[in-house]
Formats: sequence, C-alpha cells, structure tokens
Amino acid sequence: MAYFIKFVCVLWVVVLSSPQAITQESFENSPSKSFGKASVNFLSNDVYFGRAYDTAISYTTALLGYYHKTGLFVNASASYGSSVSYHRFDLYTLTGGYEFLSPDQKLSGSVTVDKYFYNKGSKSIKSAVKTSLYANVDYDFGWLFFDASAGANFANKTDFALTPGVGHNFYTGDSKFSVSPSFYMYAGSQHFYSGFRNRARRPRPGQPPALQDNSTFKILDYEFSIPSSYETGKFTFSFTPYYAIPVNPLVYPNAPMLSEKLKNRLYAEADIAVKF
Repeated sequence: MAYFIKFVCVLWVVVLSSPQAITQESFENSPSKSFGKASVNFLSNDVYFGRAYDTAISYTTALLGYYHKTGLFVNASASYGSSVSYHRFDLYTLTGGYEFLSPDQKLSGSVTVDKYFYNKGSKSIKSAVKTSLYANVDYDFGWLFFDASAGANFANKTDFALTPGVGHNFYTGDSKFSVSPSFYMYAGSQHFYSGFRNRARRPRPGQPPALQDNSTFKILDYEFSIPSSYETGKFTFSFTPYYAIPVNPLVYPNAPMLSEKLKNRLYAEADIAVKF
C-alpha cells in the first residue's frame, strides 16, 4: 500500500504542479468556448477489473454533459441494462471534474468524481460501489504514450486502484481518424467483489463465509484494447474492442461456490457523440 500512496502523490504533483497544467495557456488548444455534449454508448459486456457476472450484461447509455472552457465539466447518464434475467434501467451516474491539455498537446490529465445509483437488483460486479474519485495523467512521447490513473472506490469499504498503461497513437493526415493499440494493467483491492456477493446472496446469520485477501492490493487484470475514433464536424464516432485477462481470483474457503471463477473475456464498446 505504501507504493500506491507514493504513486498517488506523484500523480497529484504532476496534475497540479505542472506549469502547463495550471496556467491559462493550458487551454490554447482546447475549444475557445464552453460547449455541451450528448452521446449514446453501447457496451457489450459489463467487465470491471477483468471481472463480470456469470452471464453477459450489456449497457446502452445515454449521456448529456456540459464542458466549460476552463476545463471544468459535469454530466449525467442513464444506462439501460440487458441480460438473460432482466431488461431495465440499471444505473444512473452523475459525474463532475476538471481536465486539462498542455499547449503542445502532449500532456493531458483529469480529476473526476462519479456518483453511482444502481438498481437494487443489479447483477453488475461494480454495483456495490457508490462513489469513485480518480486522477489521470497521460503523456504522449510520439512513439509511445504513457497513461496512468489512480483513485478510490467507495462502498461499504474503500478500494484503492491503480491503472498504468502504454500505447501508440496512429493518425490520418488530417487527424480526423485515429487508432491507438494499448495495453493496461489493473491493480487494486477487491472489497467491491465481496460487496457485490453480499448484495446478491446474503449469508445466514452467524455464518458469514470467510473471505481471503479481499483487502490486499494486487494485480487483478491485464487488458489489450484498440480504441479507434473518427471526427467529422461536431460528431465523433468511436469503437473499441477489449481483451481482458483477469488474474488472482478471490477465494471463499467456507463457501467455494462464491469463489471467483475467472476467464478471459472479449468485449467491445461503441459510442456516438455530438457537440453543441
């Protein structure tokens, strides 16, 4: 945990102390005026740190946001969940934060707070999480970009998470189309999983199943992805396939049926957004 705290401190120093991050010049390459954004997103399977429910849960999410020229933003979204057991609005999310872009467009970052409102019967692995707080920094070296996020997920108990990644950006000559093959490592604790199981199946009084290592900070998942996007006018079309390789399953020694049964997962995400 000590190295996680050190990393978070370094991340905050980069975000808040970089001269490019805190001066008005940070917005020279950002829109000169505030704008709104609406989008529709489809996620083929709700995968979180490589984990997912036994059967796939897809989400179709409608989002409406406002982005101020200073970098502050706020948005709200509603997610319709579809699975073999239900079809309903399963999640509502409120998001606020701050983002910046350096004048040379190499350094970018953000600080984001999310508030989640899950349906009480949600089967999402993340459904026990109520609020999250994350900081992100991305630097493009040209031949390679480095991206890192660190934060906390608040449920009945707090999980800390760290997600470093690398990749390369390919652009067409007019920069309207881009493809960015990437590799990320997801690490953190797993109170979110025990919280999900407690929501799904409560143990009998006096006989709570013993859980192993849910508070240990460890690598949970490796993911390969190929994000692509195309911009035309005020519209942006995006598509990203993912391949998740989860590791280090949680074990319930007294209730093996609740233990994690991990498997690699291929899923995808598509998004259409418009600025106004």
